[in-house]
Amino acid sequence: MKKLLKIPYIIIDRLIQKLIPKYKKLRKYEQELKYWKDVLPSYLSIEYYRNYPDALHIDINHFNNKRILDVGCGPLGAINEFKNCEKFGIDPLIHDYNIIGYPLWKHDITYLNCYSEKMPFTTGFFDAVIAVNSLDHVDDFFKTAKEIIRITKSGGEIIFQVEYHKPWNTEPQEINDIIILQAFFGCHMENVKSYFGTGKYKNVEYATWHGRKYI
Repeated sequence: MKKLLKIPYIIIDRLIQKLIPKYKKLRKYEQELKYWKDVLPSYLSIEYYRNYPDALHIDINHFNNKRILDVGCGPLGAINEFKNCEKFGIDPLIHDYNIIGYPLWKHDITYLNCYSEKMPFTTGFFDAVIAVNSLDHVDDFFKTAKEIIRITKSGGEIIFQVEYHKPWNTEPQEINDIIILQAFFGCHMENVKSYFGTGKYKNVEYATWHGRKYI
């Protein structure tokens, strides 16, 4: 027993995560929420999350008179950068964002607390679905892609920026070009912009994809 107590907590934690999938998922969301708690005091200055047009390589008026969804939207209301459109956002931590102090009620966005693998929208509900730095956070990338395709109307757009990296706790998906083309087969996906980060993110590739649903 004494030897067991000497084992560092982080090793025990990782071992439990491997043995119990539900615990791993719980820890993932705990760590996500901790991040948003830590940045709450300065959240308005996080320019990356408030610059969707640049990240997605489109104009602020790109979605004029359209209904759009931000998958894994977070609490910053970044989708509001786009003008003259009906905006929705989904995230499994929406309720928690409200509790810890993010003013979601100030945003001109319809928020829903749900997972990307099963979204409560009818088939073809959206003119466009977007995502920025969230698809590598999901629990199941292929199920998420299938849902995105389902809720996008025929002829609608699928536009996202995703990170390519080795999996870690809060970002468990290891994604690449081949995986994206497989997951969004039939959506005429095109990688329109790619670059590597700097500093501690120098090994992370950021890829922006544009596609259109024709299936």
